[in-house]
Amino acid sequence: MKKTIWIVIVVIIIGISIVFFSRSKGNSGIKIGIVAPLTGWGAYWGEGELKGIELAKKEIAIGGGAVEVTVEDGQTDAKQSASAAQKLISLNKVNAMGVEFTSPTSSVSPISEKNKIPLLYNAFIKNPLSSNSYAFKMYFDIEKECGVATKYFVDKGYKKIGALILNLDMGAECKRGISENLKNTNSTVVYYDFNVDVVDFRTIIAKMKEDKIDSLVTVAYEDNAIALFKQKAELKLNVPVFAAGGRPDNFNENIYKKLPAEILEGTITYDQNINPNFISKIKNIYPNITEKDLVSSAYGYDEVMYLYNALVRCPGYAPECVTAELIKETHHNPALDATGFGSDRILKLTPTYFMFTQGEFVKIKI
Repeated sequence: MKKTIWIVIVVIIIGISIVFFSRSKGNSGIKIGIVAPLTGWGAYWGEGELKGIELAKKEIAIGGGAVEVTVEDGQTDAKQSASAAQKLISLNKVNAMGVEFTSPTSSVSPISEKNKIPLLYNAFIKNPLSSNSYAFKMYFDIEKECGVATKYFVDKGYKKIGALILNLDMGAECKRGISENLKNTNSTVVYYDFNVDVVDFRTIIAKMKEDKIDSLVTVAYEDNAIALFKQKAELKLNVPVFAAGGRPDNFNENIYKKLPAEILEGTITYDQNINPNFISKIKNIYPNITEKDLVSSAYGYDEVMYLYNALVRCPGYAPECVTAELIKETHHNPALDATGFGSDRILKLTPTYFMFTQGEFVKIKI
């Protein structure tokens, strides 16, 4: 009888030890899926993002945890991104997902909502937040930044502002920001929409000159911006530019290193500060990492870390628990200089504004 009792006790102790060890290893069943732009026009973002994801996985392993991160190429395309998301859910059985850019986000978010899969997205738009209670926004607010750009020109006395805006979901939000900041002013705006594959702006620029705009707000991606600045100089459209799409997309190093500094002189834009500790860590692994890849690596790193730290605290990875944990997540030292998600499910970023002056970015107050 005593021997039987001791056997039972030993079995219980072993069972408790296994459960404790499993928990200490960080719920090794965690699976995260990332729909990344590895090809297509947005591939300039994907390479750096992968570097940040790899660093996050290494740090989780060093800390005794385990996570499986599956990256699918969304090809910077809405339809392909939707297919990638479906694969991650049905085949890879992921517990949470991440996605980049506006069109892919718009196509992936309904899939996330339908399957109750928590989603972090790096895109300007806020629309997914109202239709998907499992969605969290990690990127800048385009409505706010277009408004900031407009107010800057109004305050400087410009009267006829041109707005060159990508014809994507973000366009409507940007225009709201512009309209709000033109109320009760003597300034007006002329909109020039364009599709994401456009790299010939000569006709639009000729129209801008005909319309006599005196300043220009832009929301563009890398290829668009390179062509725009070059053609703007060729056609002598001498008006100041506020790149409301920010440095990561609208004014990154591929833009200002490929073009003569004089045609970019005076351009205003913004960026998010990156934690120096993260910069040191990523450069220790990738000493030759470019500025452009450094930015996207920070987003990739935080994407995985925010999701992992929320998932690891939720029994069974229940989606309602994960969303609650994301809102109060403070368990990792973020790469981005942000203060976490608010109850609105938007990452609290604090952009810094710059003017490109004599080949350098000079901080300005807006």
